[in-house]
Amino acid sequence: MNINVQDLIGSTPPEPTLTVNFYRVAHPGLSTFNEDKFTFKIGKTIKTTCWKIQENLLKEITLDQSSVFFDSEAYVVQWQLELMCGDNKQVEKLLYYWKGHRAPKGYSPLPPGVEEQSPVNRIVQWSEPALFFHAFSQPIVVCLGKESDFNVAENHLFLVRGELPEEVHLFEVPIRGEHLRNRAVFLIVLPSNRKFVYWFGALVPVEQRRNVVTKAQLHTRLKQWQENWKEFALQKAEENSEGSEVLNNDFLHSCDYFHISHKKALSEFSPRCFYLNSITGSFQATEIEYPLRTQSIVAPFPFLQTHLYTATQPALFLLDNFTEVWLWEGVNDSDLNEKLTKRFQEELDLAHELAEKYVREKAKLVPEGIVLRRVKAYQEPLEFKHIFPFWE
Repeated sequence: MNINVQDLIGSTPPEPTLTVNFYRVAHPGLSTFNEDKFTFKIGKTIKTTCWKIQENLLKEITLDQSSVFFDSEAYVVQWQLELMCGDNKQVEKLLYYWKGHRAPKGYSPLPPGVEEQSPVNRIVQWSEPALFFHAFSQPIVVCLGKESDFNVAENHLFLVRGELPEEVHLFEVPIRGEHLRNRAVFLIVLPSNRKFVYWFGALVPVEQRRNVVTKAQLHTRLKQWQENWKEFALQKAEENSEGSEVLNNDFLHSCDYFHISHKKALSEFSPRCFYLNSITGSFQATEIEYPLRTQSIVAPFPFLQTHLYTATQPALFLLDNFTEVWLWEGVNDSDLNEKLTKRFQEELDLAHELAEKYVREKAKLVPEGIVLRRVKAYQEPLEFKHIFPFWE
């Protein structure tokens, strides 16, 4: 095994490269920008048009509804924007095909009538690139199911994702206690009580709270979207001291509600995930990229459950969650193939060796004890699931 564990621990997760039609652009949500003749800035949005795909047809969505999506449907978004680099200004178009993670599987061809003058960026819910969120004048909201089935009179639980105010958005999750995270902010809609409730996990930094409530004002977006919610009051609740009988009666009594470690140092750490494989012939550890990553801001949920389960199985992943290091072993159906069984066993032995070295090296850097835990697919405990923004 040629992996240098010290380099692995000491490396900095890369920021994604942002491009518009092959032009490199600066991250528009960051104030720091060193101008050069090769990097463009996004000047302004000229026009954003959004369509819902209905069978083979496109239904254009009105401007006030254009940033509301449903996870069982698919959409086309065309963003016309101005790029600037020194005295050079030019107009470009980006075309996105957005698919909810419960929408029918497979990428359908684009319906007729969609301009294809620029490459189509096909993206799936939960893994949107940073630029996608800058195409809209308001925060994006993704709801469960289909628009025709949405019930404004029911309770709704929205997870807040994203770190920069311009990229903060809402993903609805089933309203159960098991989906709460103490590193996350949630916006809860309680129509029977006519209120919005911001629920703050115990490890959410003050700056992130400010970005969500004061800067992004996600509750205001929901008021604009649903007329029935326009006059709802606003309430805030803290993990471990919710103090609201309404919340406790609705879903916080769930036996699956789980509080993970409240160590402050955890709130200052971005979890890391490495894909372990020998596809190229030598055993390697490749870090999972986070499309919204910025070096200066902690990312509490930089990877997804789908990273584990969409990898070619049996897959192996090493997850670093500060004082816990997890070795995840995927679905092993290789028993029917002697060659695959032998290769996977070799990879598993190397993965165990790497994980043990990783823990030993990290223990030299962290004053608290580091624990190595092994977990198999479909047997993950809640502690493991809570490293991810959502698990189903």
